[in-house]
Amino acid sequence: MAGTHLIHMGGIGDVNGDGYDDYLISRILQATGGLHNRITVFFGRESIPPSDSLVIVEDTNMVIETFVGPLGDLNGDGIGDFVGWIGGGGFRIWFGSTALTPEWDLYVPEYLYCSPARSYALVHGDYNGDGYSDMISSSPNYGADGSAFLWLGGANMNGTYDMRFYAPHSISEKFGWDKAAGDFNNDGFCDVAISQPYADPDPIRTPGRVHVYLGNAGLTDTTVSNEDDVLPPVDQASLWDIRISPNPVSVNNPCITINFIGQGYKELQKVRIEVFNVKGQMISNLEVDHVSLASGRYFTRFHELSSGLYFLKISDQRGSVISRKFVIN
Repeated sequence: MAGTHLIHMGGIGDVNGDGYDDYLISRILQATGGLHNRITVFFGRESIPPSDSLVIVEDTNMVIETFVGPLGDLNGDGIGDFVGWIGGGGFRIWFGSTALTPEWDLYVPEYLYCSPARSYALVHGDYNGDGYSDMISSSPNYGADGSAFLWLGGANMNGTYDMRFYAPHSISEKFGWDKAAGDFNNDGFCDVAISQPYADPDPIRTPGRVHVYLGNAGLTDTTVSNEDDVLPPVDQASLWDIRISPNPVSVNNPCITINFIGQGYKELQKVRIEVFNVKGQMISNLEVDHVSLASGRYFTRFHELSSGLYFLKISDQRGSVISRKFVIN
């Protein structure tokens, strides 16, 4: 096309359900520093079309990032979905359809995407084995130490993330710089590996790390360890521990006491307590002040919780300290 400049192209999977994979092209329309962009989907077929199949954005009228890519089947309709472009405050995501239109279906806030050096902003897979594709983004610059975020796919998926992966405690090395998804232990659940390559401002101060979180039906923050979900470094384990009592908790009297065990809690001004159900949905968000931490005990009551398995996570301003499971029956 005359007067345009190709800046990106990428595969997006079979987004119109015809059995052929498709791809997306982004072009700069004018020499204005990338302000005007035209984004087009080309549908695959036996003879590749020479012209545009579907223009999803005629003119972005804003500078955009070139992240595009397949997302699997987020909404369970049997057709692949994709992220089409990022700009003006968020991801634009299309749910694939036999009658695909230029209107995007899902919007996700932009500040949750990964480092601009990465080729894909989102990795996807079925992390909880429910038949829907899920997606994970990460940012090494989010908060103090970086974070990653997970959205659960479903028939009524929305743009609010369902779980946040905090940088491991006491480590500040660009957590979330890159990530990869796959069933690493062949258990039927997709897993994710998240990198933490270097410390700022001294890249060679400490060696990099890769943290593997194993997918599971409970969507806990499971690491390669078989122990409880998020554990501090081994040499600090005695500083951070909690006990939940009673456990199991009676559905008729859902009151629990959280006992803070270890000197580490006494040094914190406050911590955040988050409670998740087995779907990874946050159902409670509390703040505990220094007085309660110093006393070593915090009491709370959960209202209108049904029987089942729950996950309690405690984090300070830097990230996750520790998490534990408890049961209501």
